[in-house]
Amino acid sequence: MDAGDKFVFAQDGWENRKVAELRVVERICDIAPSKVADWLITLWKEFDEGGTSEARFAKAIDRCMPVLLNLSNQGGAGWRTV
Repeated sequence: MDAGDKFVFAQDGWENRKVAELRVVERICDIAPSKVADWLITLWKEFDEGGTSEARFAKAIDRCMPVLLNLSNQGGAGWRTV
């Protein structure tokens, strides 16, 4: 996790995380041809801004994944209570 993925309930530091995540996306996209990299970075920015219905849907799915993963493995190691 290059940018330190944070769960949806994080209270502060959002702007710093957004900058760090964009840097990671740009670094990863550097291995792709420039046309593909530009397209992927544009999609990332659309997702991050959440201005389209597709981006809002993707954000909703992204926020559901930790919960769904924990449900699928009966709470995992991190959410299990004694």
